[in-house]
Amino acid sequence: MKKYSILMTATILVSLFAGCSGTNAKYDIEKAFPDETFVQIIEGEKVPSEFKHGVGGEQGYLQYPTKDPELIKKYIEAFKEFKIKETVKDKDAFVQVADGVNDYIFCLEDGKEILLSIDANTYITDKDGQVQYVLEHNEKLYQLNQENDVLSDETILEAVKKYCYSNNPDLEKIEKEGEYPVSWEVASSDDNETAVLFRSYTGARITYCIDRHSGLTTKVTEEVPGITDEPEESDENFKVQDYL
Repeated sequence: MKKYSILMTATILVSLFAGCSGTNAKYDIEKAFPDETFVQIIEGEKVPSEFKHGVGGEQGYLQYPTKDPELIKKYIEAFKEFKIKETVKDKDAFVQVADGVNDYIFCLEDGKEILLSIDANTYITDKDGQVQYVLEHNEKLYQLNQENDVLSDETILEAVKKYCYSNNPDLEKIEKEGEYPVSWEVASSDDNETAVLFRSYTGARITYCIDRHSGLTTKVTEEVPGITDEPEESDENFKVQDYL
């Protein structure tokens, strides 16, 4: 009986270590990024409530969030497509990317976030900086980024509201009390730009025009019916991502 217990214990330990080993990973992306929670997400054991793609380039660091379950599934399927083309252990041979940083962030309901960084959507360096994986079959991920790296009207609307709150600490309280009219709405939207109209309790009507790709303001105008003859351009400017 004692011998059987020892054998069972040994078997369980071997199984546990095998489950944590990258050699038993179901997908190559799990070998390159063997984070336990990430693996659970990839294999469908955990479902993210939100997904964010962050990209660094000439316009600084931009982030594109989504809570669309179907789009999140498509990203997970794209990661499954990756294959490890090469494993580089010579640090002098590591590829360093300045303007091609791509962060993929999975957000869970419990507040936990899993960050996977893939430089130029091709290179993953392990957390200890000892190994760099060169990936291939990233076409599906590229396509998803091209199609979805735009800010939704809802995201822009929410960011503009937060921007207005930050400029006027009393605004949110005034809005909740409801004594004076305060509102925001999407006035117009196309593939490249979204315009949000803010109606202030002062009577002013301020329109924020936002580039849906960069998140930057392209134009801000203000008018006060009965006082100004036409909208006047303001020097206000901000980036939507700063208020998400």
